Amino acid sequence: MKIEWKEDKRRILLFRDGEEVRALSPRIVSARDLSGISAQSWEAFVSALSLLEEKGAMRLVLTALARRSYHSQQIRELLTKHFLSDQVIETILSFCQEKGYVNDQEWEEGRISYLRSRGKSARDISFRLRQKGIHASFAQDDQEVLKKLIEKKYPALLREGLPFKEKAKSIQALLRRGFSLEDIQKFLSDV
Repeated sequence: MKIEWKEDKRRILLFRDGEEVRALSPRIVSARDLSGISAQSWEAFVSALSLLEEKGAMRLVLTALARRSYHSQQIRELLTKHFLSDQVIETILSFCQEKGYVNDQEWEEGRISYLRSRGKSARDISFRLRQKGIHASFAQDDQEVLKKLIEKKYPALLREGLPFKEKAKSIQALLRRGFSLEDIQKFLSDV
C-alpha cells in the first residue's frame, strides 16, 4: 500500500496506490500533518486522518464563531466547502449546539430584529434569509416598520396636496423595498 498526496493552493489530493481517493482542504489538514501519520494499513490511515480532519474543522469553526455568530446552515456550508464528510460535519455541529456556540433560534431572532431596525419589509427579510439557505418563520406585520420608514425617509407622503408624480416616486421606492401596495395604501388611508 502506497499513500501519496499532491498539494496546490485550494486542496490536497490524496492517492492510494496511484489512484486518487479524495480531496482535502489545506485549511483543515496540512501536508505536514499527513506526513506525520504512520499507519500500517489503509483503515488505520483513514482513522488517523479523520481525527486530524475533525480537529482542523473544529479549529476552523471556532475561529469563525469567535468573529461573529453563525446559523448551523452557514456552518454546514462552510465545512462542505472544505471537502469534509457529513459525519464530521454533524459531529462538529452537534458539539457546537451542545456547548451553546450555535443557537439557530437566537441567530434568526437577532437577524430579523436587525433587518427590521434597518427598515426592511417582511418579504425582503424572508428573501434574504432564504438566500442564506435559512427558512425561518416570523410575524409578518409590516405596518409598524412602514410607519417608521415613511416618517423618517418619506415624510412628504404624509402631507396634503403632494403632486401625483412625487407621491408615485415615494410609493415605488417603498415597493422596491418589498412592501406590498396594499400595506402602503392601507397606511396612507389611515393617516
